[in-house]
Amino acid sequence: MPSDCGQDKFVLDTLNNKRNGYWLELGCQGPISSSNTQVLELEYNWKGISIDINQSYIDQWAGVRNTDMLFCANALLLNYEELLEKLNAPKEIDYLSIDLEPPPVTFAALDKIPFHKYKFKVITFEHDHYRQDFLSFDLKNKSQKFFNNLGYKMVPENIINSYHSNISLAESWYTLND
Repeated sequence: MPSDCGQDKFVLDTLNNKRNGYWLELGCQGPISSSNTQVLELEYNWKGISIDINQSYIDQWAGVRNTDMLFCANALLLNYEELLEKLNAPKEIDYLSIDLEPPPVTFAALDKIPFHKYKFKVITFEHDHYRQDFLSFDLKNKSQKFFNNLGYKMVPENIINSYHSNISLAESWYTLND
């Protein structure tokens, strides 16, 4: 089952249906439903690091998906530099998926990722701009400035919305400027 909003299809389209890719996924949820990486792993032989704070989601992975690099952890308390080095992650990671709750946590997680050592070819970042209770955080604009300062280019909203109607109200997608 593909991701809810076409994130996996966008990643594959952007990377020319790459096989044997690598991801870092913050907020992985269950192994199948709503997974941004399930198709990548099972159909394109990707691997990567998946993290979720909810043990019940983690428990669902057993026997369904690879659990070698699956972690139940608070994304804000991890040392990503140590984790990526320990797991021999490539310095250029194909896909970064960030989807944490509540939305301000998603933005706070950005400060934990060692962008000075690791680059990501494609990023999907959930800001949930449509949620009235979080509009004052302005995560959509803050994240755009953050990624632009690191050399990432935001994918135009009309392209994002071609993968799923109005997804740009919830997410921004980025590619690495080469």
